[in-house]
Amino acid sequence: MNAADVDARNFTTQPVAATWGVDPEFVDLRGLEARFGIRRSNAYTLIQVGAIKSVVLRRRGTIKGRRLVDVASVRTFLASLPSDVDPVMSANCRKAQKKSAEAKLEKETK
Repeated sequence: MNAADVDARNFTTQPVAATWGVDPEFVDLRGLEARFGIRRSNAYTLIQVGAIKSVVLRRRGTIKGRRLVDVASVRTFLASLPSDVDPVMSANCRKAQKKSAEAKLEKETK
């Protein structure tokens, strides 16, 4: 009998593995960028227009604190965004990228 068998006999149920995929309710601005790719300045703009919700965690009477963003509101905001691309906008972007590449090539050949 090996050590794993001995340990298994000591439990009445199977051991439960830890779950690492649990989403937090709130994240700070670094966590927002790490999870969703939304940077600090864009996050403050979204908070200002009411697209996502946040709270400031601070001691009473202090000005500075830690801003925490509600993850559920971010998921709701992202789900509300259109997933299709406007064909006119796409054509304009391709045209702008082409002009930029041509200008860069022209600058390098001079």
